[in-house]
Amino acid sequence: MSNMQVFKVFLLNQKGVYEKNVEYYLKRVVQYGMFCRRNGSEPYDKVSLDAYLRSLFGRAEEWQIQQAEEAVKFYWYWRSEGKSELNVWQSDEEIRVEKLSVAFDVEKVEYLKKFEGALRLQQKSLRTIRSYVSWAERYLAHSDNKCQETEKVRDFLSYLALRHNVAASTQNQALCALVSLFKCVFQKDLGDISGSLRSKKSERLPVVLDVEEVRSLIDVTLGQEKLMMKLIYGGGLRKNECLRLRIKDLDFKRGALNIRAGKGDKDRQTLLSPKLEGEVNAHICEIKKLYDKDRTEGVEGVYLPNALVRKYPSASKDWNWFWLFPSPALSIDPMCKVKTIRRHHLSGTGLSRVLKEKCKEVGIKKRCTVHTLRHSFATHLLERGTDLRTIQELLGHEDISTTQIYTHVLSLNQSGTRSPLDDL
Repeated sequence: MSNMQVFKVFLLNQKGVYEKNVEYYLKRVVQYGMFCRRNGSEPYDKVSLDAYLRSLFGRAEEWQIQQAEEAVKFYWYWRSEGKSELNVWQSDEEIRVEKLSVAFDVEKVEYLKKFEGALRLQQKSLRTIRSYVSWAERYLAHSDNKCQETEKVRDFLSYLALRHNVAASTQNQALCALVSLFKCVFQKDLGDISGSLRSKKSERLPVVLDVEEVRSLIDVTLGQEKLMMKLIYGGGLRKNECLRLRIKDLDFKRGALNIRAGKGDKDRQTLLSPKLEGEVNAHICEIKKLYDKDRTEGVEGVYLPNALVRKYPSASKDWNWFWLFPSPALSIDPMCKVKTIRRHHLSGTGLSRVLKEKCKEVGIKKRCTVHTLRHSFATHLLERGTDLRTIQELLGHEDISTTQIYTHVLSLNQSGTRSPLDDL
């Protein structure tokens, strides 16, 4: 096989690399090689990679530039190892550290490892840890050898706004990550960054489906994706809140769904329709077989948050703590220091893909995502006369001004304003 064919096999074996994206990874690596030959630059040098990524500005979107960078770094790692595949149980942490060692010097790799360790001690969620470490990687790559200077942070934030045109929320997320980096790793306050160029905050109205669109979407969906859509729309859940549901979180007697450690690490209760009881019970009977199989084969129990695993050692193998939507495959627990193979919940990519396909099937032209079902839940409650404070509690919004965005969706219809075209 050619080098690219062997590299393709390598990519297909990597966790987090989707098969549909592999061809794009290969094209980016070939493009990078042509760029290096054309400019006479060394292909395994970070300076060359930075120059290549800069050449994409204005010709590719931010996510495409990130994809190109990831593709080249995968290729560097593959070439440095001199082998075409990794141990299938190699952890994400091991893979990431080895890839970083190719792109960064020893000092910066140590910064990143120390930063991730500090975030874990603070009991940040896995998504927050990955996001913050990713921003730290980008900052360290941008700042060269002056990463501890506040001036470099100002330059980096301005660079995000000018060159990548990032949203204000994205820039704020990067700033929060760097504040933590300076405090946890450099042992100093970030200082005054008021001189940086800030992205303009934009107000966006939520996309909302009408009742008939929701009904048609759910009607054509099958299996556990259909149940997830019903739970999300019926209770106003975020996608991850649905995926992280456990058996114990269902309370049909009270018509309540308990959301644990939601956004902002907050608990809340929302609505659980009694119409779902039969469907949920049938689903539970199916996943009970998976639970029994894990106990028979001696698989480690499910992940428990914070220190519960020490307080209740047997709880992770208790049926009540089992995932409502477990993954069919086992995986390494990324939050565990000792390599532990256990069953996690579904990733959610399947639900997003099914929703997109079904929207096309029923002819919905709106830009619909899983979160659109949550927006629709709130809007339909408002249309039925539910007060804003109640909706705020059900959605788990800290500030009622966040909930008030749904009133803007209703304002024109409720005011009775007619278009002048109607009078022609």
